[in-house]
Amino acid sequence: MVADITGRLLKINAAARRLAGVPDDLTRLLEERIGPFNVRDAAGAPLPYSEVPLVRAIAGETVPWTDIVLYNAVSGADIRLRVSATPMRGADGSIIGGVVVYRPVRRAE
Repeated sequence: MVADITGRLLKINAAARRLAGVPDDLTRLLEERIGPFNVRDAAGAPLPYSEVPLVRAIAGETVPWTDIVLYNAVSGADIRLRVSATPMRGADGSIIGGVVVYRPVRRAE
């Protein structure tokens, strides 16, 4: 998923939509749409908005692979994801957004 500096999602690929149940609607800001996903850390504790990997990337932080748990409303179940995020920079080096990639965590991992 790709978001601009304001937190507006710009691109969500089909795999992201399927894995996390992210709707096609790109009109709302990340902060407005994240609540129903009930994002938690690997231990199940609620993750404050400021600690969500994509939000951290928009703030300029590179987030190494980490596990999170979120609720997928499409499937009606929690899913454990391994995520990594990084800021996107403009030609002048300023942060213009962020990118997050994720994959499902298999039980053996």
